[in-house]
Amino acid sequence: MKRSLMIIVGMILILSLSSAVLAAGIKNTKHDLSAGSTAEIKSVGEDQICIFCHTPHNAIVPVPLWNRSTATGSTEFQLYMNEDTIDGTVSNDLAGTVSYMCLSCHDGTTALNNYGYDPASNPAVSGPGVTDGKLSSPAALGKDLTNDHPINITYAYGQDPGLNNPDTIVCQLFDNTVQCGSCHSVHDNTNEPFLRMSNAGSALCLDCHNK
Repeated sequence: MKRSLMIIVGMILILSLSSAVLAAGIKNTKHDLSAGSTAEIKSVGEDQICIFCHTPHNAIVPVPLWNRSTATGSTEFQLYMNEDTIDGTVSNDLAGTVSYMCLSCHDGTTALNNYGYDPASNPAVSGPGVTDGKLSSPAALGKDLTNDHPINITYAYGQDPGLNNPDTIVCQLFDNTVQCGSCHSVHDNTNEPFLRMSNAGSALCLDCHNK
């Protein structure tokens, strides 16, 4: 019993430390919409950092305790699907993907304060590049993503000789698919704009593409 209790306490400490590290990484970046943030776009009165995307209770999506709903349907986006230039398979239904979570702000249709759980303090968000509480260009990608890098596409290593071995790349795959989060790390802006690695000399591109 004592051993089990120690394991549980240890797990809680690890989770707490992980949350603290993530909060520290996002603080005062463009993804920090809290009232105390140094970012230009931020809340009028909500001082919590994580609440804009996550909630400890009554989450809309259990993992990762997601706190946002999306006005745009998961099949309403137009994705890059040029079969002449890609070997992977693209699914036009973004439901349950990391990309759909990103687009809950970046679609330009969903209000930034469209939470599942509504904070008691004033949740309004404003700043340059925000119109009627929603992101506008250039941060708003809209529903037409045909001029953007393919997302929700299988990483066709083995079919496409121009792709590097997925075991050797820095970019993250999600169930062997490329998503917004493959190139972007939402909690770490060390390499702007939230890139998983520097793109100096096209290093980020060449991480996946063997050119």
